[in-house]
Amino acid sequence: MCKDRGGRLRDHERRTVLHRGYEVKKSDVVLGRRYMARVSGKLVTVVPYYKAVLGGWHATNCATGRTIRVKTAARLRPIPGEAIR
Repeated sequence: MCKDRGGRLRDHERRTVLHRGYEVKKSDVVLGRRYMARVSGKLVTVVPYYKAVLGGWHATNCATGRTIRVKTAARLRPIPGEAIR
């Protein structure tokens, strides 16, 4: 599901995400779809794969392969060129 580049996007793709002005809402999150998220100060690609019991989602960081917890949909950002809904 993650890109072969280790989950990293090119610089122009990052800038598009940052300046797009679209916030992901809870109802927009689709399990298995790729999103950008800031993890440890870096923008990386993550893939949510199931809902957490206490809210949010468990997702895989495509750059490292580790599991992270995304507590709110506001932490997610859409990837340019992919459908939002």
